Amino acid sequence: MKSPYLFLLFKSFLGIVIFFHFFMIFAYLLPDNPLKQQYNLKQNPYIHPYFEQSWSMFAPRPAHLNLYVSYKFKLVSDSDTIELPIFNATEPLTIDKKNNFWSPSQRLSKWLQSSAQNIFETFRENTLESEKEKLKQSEEFNKVLHQSLGHKLLVNYSRFVLKKYIQTNNIKVQKYKIYCSYIITSEQFPMFSKRNENFYDKSKYTYSNIKSGYYLISL
Repeated sequence: MKSPYLFLLFKSFLGIVIFFHFFMIFAYLLPDNPLKQQYNLKQNPYIHPYFEQSWSMFAPRPAHLNLYVSYKFKLVSDSDTIELPIFNATEPLTIDKKNNFWSPSQRLSKWLQSSAQNIFETFRENTLESEKEKLKQSEEFNKVLHQSLGHKLLVNYSRFVLKKYIQTNNIKVQKYKIYCSYIITSEQFPMFSKRNENFYDKSKYTYSNIKSGYYLISL
């Protein structure tokens, strides 16, 4: 017979985990306040990218943009350099989740979107509006990107994207050093209050890009 103390210990541990999870979600969804700002950096690594929500508890904020993630790869050896085509990492996940509601692509797509959103938020929080375009052209830009958890996650995901491509196309990469760059495209559509306009008229959409430098990766 199992010890009742062991079962009690397990229930206590499970209760602490559940309490911690819901407390972090609650704190994340609270309106901005000094206490939230003080601990924001500690909340973000837990919330992003798995539990992020696009609205706050007391002020709903409907989605008004789409984020797309693409990758560029360079294979570099002593004798030559090969640039692979640009890979749209978002599109195949979108197609798969439309065709299969229970596909893992549902969660994976959410993960990819949250990682990209985390980079946009880091960029916005650390940059004055008047300096954003200038920063995109400077060496300081990658330093801003490195502050985000989303950056690390997108670089890690690039390995999965490349592995799938080289397996499908039977490409040998053993002699090459592999460099990866990602591009995040923001497609902003009319806000909910302006949905009386033609929502599907993409001439009303605005686009912007964030492009990283190249990073050495290994498979």
